[in-house]
Amino acid sequence: MWPQGLLARISWIIVAGAAALMIAMHAYYVHERLLASATAFAASVAERLIAIDALLVEDDGAEGRVLRAFATPDLSIRIAAEPPNQVGRAWPHADEVRHAALATLPEARRARTRISFVMDNSARPGRPVLTVALERADSTWLVARGHSIEYDSGWVSLALSWNLLLVVAVLGVMLWLARRSLKQLPRFAAAAEQLGRQAVPDPLPEQRGPREVRRLAVAFNDMQRRIRNYVDERTGMLAAVSHDLRTYLTRLMLRTEFIVDEQQRSRAEGDIEEMITLIDDVITFAREDRNDDAAEQIDIAALLAGVMDEYREIGASISYTGPSNLRVSGRPLALKRALRNLIDNALRYGHRADVALRTSDGRIGIEIGDRGPSIPAEQRGVVLQPFQRIDNSRSRATGGTGLGLAIASTIVARHNGTLELADREGGGLVVRITLPREGG
Repeated sequence: MWPQGLLARISWIIVAGAAALMIAMHAYYVHERLLASATAFAASVAERLIAIDALLVEDDGAEGRVLRAFATPDLSIRIAAEPPNQVGRAWPHADEVRHAALATLPEARRARTRISFVMDNSARPGRPVLTVALERADSTWLVARGHSIEYDSGWVSLALSWNLLLVVAVLGVMLWLARRSLKQLPRFAAAAEQLGRQAVPDPLPEQRGPREVRRLAVAFNDMQRRIRNYVDERTGMLAAVSHDLRTYLTRLMLRTEFIVDEQQRSRAEGDIEEMITLIDDVITFAREDRNDDAAEQIDIAALLAGVMDEYREIGASISYTGPSNLRVSGRPLALKRALRNLIDNALRYGHRADVALRTSDGRIGIEIGDRGPSIPAEQRGVVLQPFQRIDNSRSRATGGTGLGLAIASTIVARHNGTLELADREGGGLVVRITLPREGG
């Protein structure tokens, strides 16, 4: 039940805290309101009895008339020979209200006044009954009995409504401010993903959000620049060295013409050709890693058809399943290079390539399958790395330089896609590419 998102968690904490605070404030307000009402009522009844006693002293014969004049439908007043006994369960707040009410009376009257509250559930459930007894000079007692507190649901509901309205208004402002403050955080995750997928990721805005978020954006952009400079520096050096080596190898190829032994000359030429191919692959990989060409709308089905026609012209066994046209955002030269590398692998190891193209939920899928030997699951991640193969050979006859899958994987990643290897049903290996329809 605990939310996973940071904004959701903060919102949950704010709402829960506000709800708890509102309940506590409302309970305190109702409690204080009830105690104040009970105190005022008890004090007014005691003062009324003092006034009655004074009138009876002046006119002893007016007893009945005076008692009727001060009585109300909810308050009965009588004269008794003994103070009343408390009957029933005491109200929990009786002592608190009694002390507060007695404090309002003249000091001479406090000792002769008794105030008690009991819960009389038989008459009116849930309401305490007030009894105030005042001792007179002739040792008789004026006794008033009535309900002190009306649990009026009207003002309780009104108070609750105003509290709710206030809390909702404050919550709305707080959640809006929290969302605005955290608005930049999801962009950090997107920027981190772009850092590994795009040659030149878009920088984060550095002037938005709270101070800590702005500082984090500045640090993140600086980290992006330093990583990019580091990669560019080493990739550029690799490409430059590979280019120079290719020049020397070309000279060596020319000098092989002076080798008299035909067999040795053929072997030397083969070795040099493999080295030139390796260097060409390195240069291609280095250029692709630095490629920041903009994506454009292309027909991926037509691009696939063009690549497969090239292989059919040289007699390769290749098949296609899928639509005749399908628009997608991408870089055509890079995608063509990736598809060629994957089809080359399928033809080299499985002697045929079965290509399928499909679309679903705003993404396209390309599958290139063969019937050759599969790759163990624990080694599939390894062969997608540069210069990594299952065996240690760099021979073209046993699999090439180890850059074909790495280049294809890099190109797919640059298009915000995924490339994975899996066992093909019926035997063989299948390479699955998933690309977004928009935004490569």
